[in-house]
Amino acid sequence: MVDIFVMLVEDEDEIRQTLQSILQYEFKRVESYPDAPSALEAIQKDPPDVIVTDIKMPKMNGLEMVSIVKKTYPEIPFVVTSAFNDSDYLLEAIKLKIENFVVKPIDTEDLINSIQSIASRILLKRELKVSQEIYSNFFENSTSANVVLKVENGPRFNIEYVNKTFESIEGIKGKDIVGKYLDEVFKGYEKSGLSKVFSQVYETGKAIRLPLMSIKYNDQEKWREHFIFKGSEDTIISSYIDRTQEQMLYKKQRENYENTLLTMVELIEHRDTYTAGHSQRVATYSKMVAEHMGLSKDECDKIYKAGILHDIGKISIPDAVLLKPASLNGIEYELIKQHVQNGLTLIDKNPMYHDLKDIIATHHERVDGSGYPLGLKAKEIPIGGKIMAVCDAFDAMTTERIYKNKKNVHQALDELEKNSGVQFDPEVVNSAKETLSDIDLEEHVNQLPKNLMDEQRFAFFFKDQTTGAFSINYLDLLLKRTKEFEKNKCMNVILLHNFSKYNKSYGWKQGDKLLRNVVEKLQSILENGYVFRIHGDDFAILNKEHFELDLEKLKKELELEKYEIDVESVHLNTEEKDIKCVEELEKYLHSIGID
Repeated sequence: MVDIFVMLVEDEDEIRQTLQSILQYEFKRVESYPDAPSALEAIQKDPPDVIVTDIKMPKMNGLEMVSIVKKTYPEIPFVVTSAFNDSDYLLEAIKLKIENFVVKPIDTEDLINSIQSIASRILLKRELKVSQEIYSNFFENSTSANVVLKVENGPRFNIEYVNKTFESIEGIKGKDIVGKYLDEVFKGYEKSGLSKVFSQVYETGKAIRLPLMSIKYNDQEKWREHFIFKGSEDTIISSYIDRTQEQMLYKKQRENYENTLLTMVELIEHRDTYTAGHSQRVATYSKMVAEHMGLSKDECDKIYKAGILHDIGKISIPDAVLLKPASLNGIEYELIKQHVQNGLTLIDKNPMYHDLKDIIATHHERVDGSGYPLGLKAKEIPIGGKIMAVCDAFDAMTTERIYKNKKNVHQALDELEKNSGVQFDPEVVNSAKETLSDIDLEEHVNQLPKNLMDEQRFAFFFKDQTTGAFSINYLDLLLKRTKEFEKNKCMNVILLHNFSKYNKSYGWKQGDKLLRNVVEKLQSILENGYVFRIHGDDFAILNKEHFELDLEKLKKELELEKYEIDVESVHLNTEEKDIKCVEELEKYLHSIGID
């Protein structure tokens, strides 16, 4: 339906009603009048786009009406309907510059074609008027930078005109650059691809709107939003909004927030020796698998960024849970699961990370629906989450934990295969097997204390609160970890006899003090070793080098004989004895008569 207003003036009721019904199917608004006076009254209130009028009518003929209308609205076109014998009227119509005639009896198709021909010109004029208004606004009132470019052979683009906003943004006066070629003034701009867009607009005549993009010229980077359209026959117009300052500010804010998040990641990893490097490794593995699966560069980069941040929510997990160097109990596991939602809350504060949310939110989901936090199943989990779930598990299996030995690459990949289709996506597992099979694992990544600070962290879990020695549980873990045990070649077991008598005589408080003195003395004679309290008044020493424990000196310095406390020591060479836990140590001591 054509969007124009058609007025029909016809004195014969049946013809008028029939034509109105037909024309209403073709044109948006159609009104009809039985005579010229009523039509003129309506025209004064609301002039139509086209008037269709009969000539011979009572009160006033059609041509008289045309003459009156043209004095006020000369631009309104007319379609005149007449019979062949109305020759006098036809001559008068020509004098009135009426070009559209439909002979009676009216062929409705001819009438519609005549009106549509006029309508096309009307609509074109409307478009031109709108374009002229827009064009004028661009160059007179626009806050956009506007430049008119004349297209010459090559093609090359000659600067014909720039507005004041352009001068302000570019810091160049129009008089200094008009008449010069664009590539002379803005050196390097063509690398942005803009010249190709200019040529396309010039050749097709179709306007193109470009989203925010980076452009480099004259050794500077600018951020612009472009709207490019054709002007006259040999010109194009480039109108753009400069977003450089906004982008620089956004970039700075993004860098600050990104640095804040990365600092949080570092804080988490410094809290736990095991976690150190975990996020980086998961990010690297995930990107490798994503690339192998043929994901786009943008998708691979997104997965890598999500890998760096996937555990950021652990910043709010209590040390007692996060740093626990042992298996978690039920309550602790529920707490650790909250790190996913905690992480989403952190990254939700910055829109630049919103596209990472789906990956971070789903890296603990399982394809069978038993994962957390949402319990999603296979098709509901995004590919990034599936990839990260596999790579997160792979890194966990190939990294030493104090309560379990790490797997080698092939053992870890076999474990992934066993859980394919249950915990992990089969396609991702297959890709991981091909991608990670030759990976070089980092050595010496474990939870064992490496410095004084690490040892103090361990004190929370493995130090005896009474004496300050490590607990029997820590000794048990070291014994089970053969590699770490072998580093400490010398083991001495020290047993205090008759200590219960001392407690009865002097009280538990003094007894605890004496035990602390024993531990301090043992620690003072060690260079690189550990002291463990294995029972109430029994201790063990692990040391890297063999040494002879001088019991007589120990008893003398601690005045143990004064209190009738005897000391017994058993030396073990860990290179000769195959003791892998405290239970086996106790069996060995029992076998040599020590209980």
